[in-house]
Amino acid sequence: RLEAVTSKEGSMLLNNFLMTFSVFIILVGVFSPLIPLDCRWDAGFVCSKVEWKFSTFNKIMVPVGIITLFLMGASPLLAWRKSADAIYTRTLRIPVIAGLIASVAFGLTYGTIFTRPEGADVSTWGPGWVAELFTVLTVGIAVFTIVGLGQEYYRGVRSRMVRFEENALLAFVRLILRNKRRYAGYLVHISVVFLFIGYSGG
Repeated sequence: RLEAVTSKEGSMLLNNFLMTFSVFIILVGVFSPLIPLDCRWDAGFVCSKVEWKFSTFNKIMVPVGIITLFLMGASPLLAWRKSADAIYTRTLRIPVIAGLIASVAFGLTYGTIFTRPEGADVSTWGPGWVAELFTVLTVGIAVFTIVGLGQEYYRGVRSRMVRFEENALLAFVRLILRNKRRYAGYLVHISVVFLFIGYSGG
């Protein structure tokens, strides 16, 4: 039973829907040359086969990917069966602030770091600034995710240091080895974040 949409299980459910939708879009795109998807009324209902180009994928998958990235970062910070409001100040505040600062800083320095190639004034979504906005959002959400996961590691390591009187390195290693499903999984999340950062450059 889903008791709060913004709970951990709510975010995981939405993420699963988005991933299922992504698989569906990829399958439709791959088989688009074989399926008559372009339908119109022309003295009758006529459908023709049209191969999807990469721009068509981008229009759909980039926004979906950004939302998925955000949920991947937010889900570990949310509580089971509780809304985000109940734990915002405890777990989400620092990652959200870090993500906003990163977005603003990257947005202000984007033009000095990267040089627009010829023809970059027009993108898949029309004006070139839309593609740049997606890049800035990706970087901001990536920082949000990394800081949030770092916060989880910090709390786990600190807890072990106090409870078992271990040094930071030993506490970190044992934290992962004793809780592989959770903390080793976070390493996978961080790896995916860096993949998204790489994709955003394209």
